[in-house]
Amino acid sequence: MKNPKWKVVALVAIILVGCGLIARTMTTDDGLEISEYYFLVDVETGEVFRADKRIPLQSPNPNTGKTSLIRICKADDGSFFVSERDMALLGFLDKEVVVSVIDVKTGEIKTPLQRVVDYPRK
Repeated sequence: MKNPKWKVVALVAIILVGCGLIARTMTTDDGLEISEYYFLVDVETGEVFRADKRIPLQSPNPNTGKTSLIRICKADDGSFFVSERDMALLGFLDKEVVVSVIDVKTGEIKTPLQRVVDYPRK
C-alpha cells in the first residue's frame, strides 16, 4: 500500500505542533501562586498562626491546648475573614471555647488581629 508523501508530511507536522504546544504549556507561567502555608486564628484570643500545609486544620492552639483555631482568608482589600466553608468548622471546636473574635453569622473579624507567629512543628 502506497502512502502519499502529503500524509507523511501532515503527520509529522501534527506531531511537531503538538509537541510545541505541550512544551509551551509546561513552560508558560500562568501567574497562579499556590501558598505553602495558611493562617489560623484563635477564635477566643485573636492569636494568629502561620501554619504549614502539612499541619491539619483542626490542630489545637499550641499555647492553650484547646481546639480553638480556624482558618482565615485575606480579602482583596487586605482585611481578613472566615470563609463560609470554614464557618462550618465552628461546630467542631472545643465546647468550652467562646467565639469572641469573629462574627459567627458573617465570618468577619471583629477585633484587631495579633501579630502572626509560626505554628510550631513537632
